[in-house]
Amino acid sequence: MWLGMRNQPRKQAPEKFCLKCGLLLQRKVFNGRLEDFSIFLRRKYCNRECSWTHSRSESVSLSGAYKRATQLKAGVCMECKSMSLLGVHHKDRNPVNNSSENLVTLCASCHTRLHWKEGKTPWKQRASCKVCGNQAKGHGLCLKHYQRWKKYGDPLLTKRSGRTGALLKQPQREIEPTSCDSSATELCQPQQNGPSEC
Repeated sequence: MWLGMRNQPRKQAPEKFCLKCGLLLQRKVFNGRLEDFSIFLRRKYCNRECSWTHSRSESVSLSGAYKRATQLKAGVCMECKSMSLLGVHHKDRNPVNNSSENLVTLCASCHTRLHWKEGKTPWKQRASCKVCGNQAKGHGLCLKHYQRWKKYGDPLLTKRSGRTGALLKQPQREIEPTSCDSSATELCQPQQNGPSEC
């Protein structure tokens, strides 16, 4: 059996071409060893450069387009000559069009000012807390009252009081006076028809 396997001819590598440049692919030699046949069958490109350029999609995502634009920005703001917080503004509002004629380097304040001049409304300011009036974080509540609402189910409830703040704000009911002496107040219970008896 060993002799039969030894005399079999080696598998011939099929003709494969690089998907990017079209060159004929051949098995590579690494430190005197020929590239594994199964690895050669999986390989689609002649080198890494062809792999990178071919795998990069032609239709870039929005974040990819902005990233490519930031690589083309200048070192100074075109309006105020500031060198900090620089960004790129697209003149035609098309973020995919990254030609040098379409890009203007602006600092953050000049960029915002430019958009406001053109009619863009500023971001929505946060509402105030329904309970205390501080700046609201979520559900119309500040952070303190939001955490109370999340933990106890009521933004006015505290651990110490054990009751809602709404109940604490209500005026206390006056206790009906009784004719009991102070030593027996625990045993006294007011009667509905008349004065209490001890």
